Amino acid sequence: MGTLRLVLLILGFGGLFAGLVYLIHRLTRGRRFPKYVPGLLFLSGAVVFVARARWFSEGMQGLAFVVLAMMLLGIGLISL
Repeated sequence: MGTLRLVLLILGFGGLFAGLVYLIHRLTRGRRFPKYVPGLLFLSGAVVFVARARWFSEGMQGLAFVVLAMMLLGIGLISL
């Protein structure tokens, strides 16, 4: 039940931000780079959360950072 909820949450936020990327693409027709910015930000956020979980957390806080990293990784890949 918890895994299904996490997958639905990732798909929901991923769809929302994929729509945002599409909107950015429509507004900046001549340039290609701006539409990749949200995806790259989410992927870099996932790396930061993994680093925080690995080296800068105590107890169950690391588990929360790993879950957030998984969410940001999924959203970032969908956005790209």
